[in-house]
Amino acid sequence: MKHLSLPYDRGYLTAQLADGRLAAVLHPVPCIAQGSSEEAVRAALSDPVSSAPLAELSIGQRKVVITTSDHTRPIPSMMTIPLILSEIRRGNPSADITILVGMGTHRQPTNQELGAKFGEKIQGRERIVRHHGEDPAQVVAIGKLPSGFPLEINRLAAEADLLIAEGFINPHLFAGFSGGPKSILPGIASHMTVKRNHCGRNIGHPKARLGIVRGNPIHEEMEAAADLARLAFILNIVPGEGGGVSASFAGNWREAHAKGMKFVAEHVGVPVVKSMITVTSHGGYPLDQNLYQAVKGMVAAEATTIPGGYIILVAACTDGIGSDILQSLMAGMSSPAEFCQWCESIPPDDTRPDQWTAQILARILASFNVALVCESIPPGTKLLPGLTVAKSLQSALDEALEVAGPEAMVTVVPDGSRAMPIKDYSP
Repeated sequence: MKHLSLPYDRGYLTAQLADGRLAAVLHPVPCIAQGSSEEAVRAALSDPVSSAPLAELSIGQRKVVITTSDHTRPIPSMMTIPLILSEIRRGNPSADITILVGMGTHRQPTNQELGAKFGEKIQGRERIVRHHGEDPAQVVAIGKLPSGFPLEINRLAAEADLLIAEGFINPHLFAGFSGGPKSILPGIASHMTVKRNHCGRNIGHPKARLGIVRGNPIHEEMEAAADLARLAFILNIVPGEGGGVSASFAGNWREAHAKGMKFVAEHVGVPVVKSMITVTSHGGYPLDQNLYQAVKGMVAAEATTIPGGYIILVAACTDGIGSDILQSLMAGMSSPAEFCQWCESIPPDDTRPDQWTAQILARILASFNVALVCESIPPGTKLLPGLTVAKSLQSALDEALEVAGPEAMVTVVPDGSRAMPIKDYSP
């Protein structure tokens, strides 16, 4: 018997698979740092890519804004933010610094969640502002994007003398990769700007896929947004195996991000091994806190599963669906294929928040049967046509094997948040 183990919340779920039924385990090359996480970040900050050091950039800049992601992203801000602050104040001790939490269209984090992200010292001492993209008082238009639509971002960032972003780089289900320009769009953009960028037509574009940036209308507009916002410097980390930082890239946002994307592709690119059944996860906590985020874990499995086959997703979803709007869209979904057509027909201005995740979920459900292994949702719950909740990983696997037949093989993608099934990568 083969022993399967997949990340789930803060632990793992396991199952047994008969010998001869395992096609492949698609595990990325372990990203292991040479030294500590802090050393990796310090090294990046001391030798930035195509940029002067942050301390030098900070000289004479009165208003400094540092954007960061919310509590659903694996950025060790408790360690990285103090290092960024130290560099800024080394160059400009009197700088007026704001830490701006980029929410995109996510819910607002609680004080407790921000405390867990930043630590008590930072939370109690620094100015931390939660971006709210639906508040007209918080956003301002700063120019036009290639689509012709205005770019609206947080007013604090727009008025900053120096705009800095921290983030992390992983494959992204429709933007190609996270990190870099995503700190601006969707991070600190207005909800209307995000909705136009994430419209059904763009999500349905054949190049709006995992690991693709060139020719991807979503990613290329994000790059334009970063230029318009005058993003001056980034610190992007690559999450390490089992936590921590495996690599860190700092400097000019475009050049540092390109270098980081190349590193990630070299480590997380895995061969495409097609099977009737794929078992995957979204990498455990904090990425699998809700279904909205966990959908992203299905995208790697989409590339490794034969159409008509079975995807088994392990995700804790302790925060439930994660979006009331996503839940209402899901409730009104008659058939996945029809829903995808409906999404692509909607004008960009009328895009519903979180529609993009529902559209990707529908795209997957139109071709595959999906079982969600989740202890927080009652077993047997049918969330959507083709999507059911299983009581355990073993029961979901046994059922899929029984229906698929004795010749069916199983591909395992232990961490669908990091694995990128590709043949070649070209940035």
